[in-house]
Amino acid sequence: HLYDITDQILGEDSVHEGNVSPPESFSDPSLEEELMRQASLAGRWLHQQGYRGTASADFHLAFLHSGEIEVRICELNARVTGATYPSLLARHFQPEGTWLMRNLRLPVPVEGARILDRLTGTNLLFRPGAATGVLPINLNLDEDHLVSKGQFLFLGRNLLEVHDLIDQILSLEDLVFDRD
Repeated sequence: HLYDITDQILGEDSVHEGNVSPPESFSDPSLEEELMRQASLAGRWLHQQGYRGTASADFHLAFLHSGEIEVRICELNARVTGATYPSLLARHFQPEGTWLMRNLRLPVPVEGARILDRLTGTNLLFRPGAATGVLPINLNLDEDHLVSKGQFLFLGRNLLEVHDLIDQILSLEDLVFDRD
């Protein structure tokens, strides 16, 4: 069974910095159809090998000189991946919504409570039943037990709302996009 489909957000040198769902590339139904066809084949192959459990398939889109776009499966992960947990949370709280997870670094580490207080005080912290909001889902502590980096899940009804949340959170703190 398919649970979710995401686009990876890649930084310099193709380093993973986050995920977004649904993929912006799915504005073309034929791309989604081909991706689903290939994912189905890969999933059946994993099952034939005896695998039972969570898996994901990575794809890339090849933009050809002819103007055509080819969908190519490039990796099969028979395991939980970095997009699994944010996807489960997002689909639990907003089954039909849009989500984006970004790794954000704080140049000056702060207490975790400060992050939650700032999100709460500006009405950005996601609450069950809300249409939009931000969930800090993985905060990394430094040797002084201060948050130096974290993963933030942005939930909205569409990509415009999600990007608006990112703009709002970036204006609150001196945050920079970072890798896993």
